[in-house]
Amino acid sequence: MQLKRFLSAPIFVSLSVTSALAISPSGATPAAAAPPPLPTGVDGVIGSEWNGVTPTLVPFTGDCVGDACGGQLVAFNVYTRADANYLYVAAQALPAAGDRWNDAIVLGNNLLANIYLDTDLKDGSDLLILPGGDDCMGLPGYENPNSTPNPTCNETHFGPLGTSVYYVATGGTPEGPNNSPAGTGGVAEMAISWTVLQNDPDHLGFPLVSCLVNVRLLQAFGNNFSGAQFGATRFGTFSAPSREADANGDIHGKKDGNANFHAHAPKCQNGGTDPSIQSQDPGANMNFQSTQVQTVLINDAINTVTMTGTGLDNGNPVTFTMVATDFGSTGLDTFQLVLSDGYANSGNLLDGTVALQ
Repeated sequence: MQLKRFLSAPIFVSLSVTSALAISPSGATPAAAAPPPLPTGVDGVIGSEWNGVTPTLVPFTGDCVGDACGGQLVAFNVYTRADANYLYVAAQALPAAGDRWNDAIVLGNNLLANIYLDTDLKDGSDLLILPGGDDCMGLPGYENPNSTPNPTCNETHFGPLGTSVYYVATGGTPEGPNNSPAGTGGVAEMAISWTVLQNDPDHLGFPLVSCLVNVRLLQAFGNNFSGAQFGATRFGTFSAPSREADANGDIHGKKDGNANFHAHAPKCQNGGTDPSIQSQDPGANMNFQSTQVQTVLINDAINTVTMTGTGLDNGNPVTFTMVATDFGSTGLDTFQLVLSDGYANSGNLLDGTVALQ
């Protein structure tokens, strides 16, 4: 993939997200989660927000091709950090005598840094931030490159008033003859919210970040890919905000009586209790205990926790899907359990609570 050229001056691009609302059995809708606060210091300048962060230097090594290349047109520093709301990445060009910084300016590459994220730490890049143009419409956007038959992209939420993912770039200045005067390097800064990384509100289909995300590659100020030369950590691996969900109580049974349940779902398993669920519905002869929880998704946009995995119903192996929704009070909270042996039941809580914390 090659970077696309922008004809304008500095870029101030943002990407907002919208949230779907789940409908409970009672027909109520949960309140959408409040958008995260504005990111800190995404202004195309390496300022005090980067204090304490040691950048990774990608040196200028001349023209080359392949994943292990260096800076190509110009050397640059890569800064990465995270807070409770955003993952931040910045690239700062470092013009010097003998490089091709002026070519980068002519090509428009002084404003661009494509960023490649590994959202499940398994098999390469899963989410691409592409201010230089995505593979769908060629517009600034972000995409899942692994969806088939074609990449899945989102461009429509780019705009100056976005509230979830921001990209801001300033272009620097050219070098004079014999590097006199010396050029000043462009800076590209990005902040992508954990809401996007953990919930995929634009339905691109990439693996959701559960606990960790890796800044795997950058394609900055030129067309070569940088990152592989720095080993497995690349440009940094960051922990997602840790959340927990608990669901306990009773709903009406599938046939008669009540069905009780207890579910505990830590967002990340950092030495604490493993996620688990147990439920009994005597009127339907259901007695379930999970044996392995394979996925946990806490969706702040619709206030739900979803767990999937395997377990035993009256000693017989089954797979399961559990969804619990926090509508803010016992009478409105909901619980749903579906087992592969045909059992399925859902309803509003008669007692107990669903709590996302």
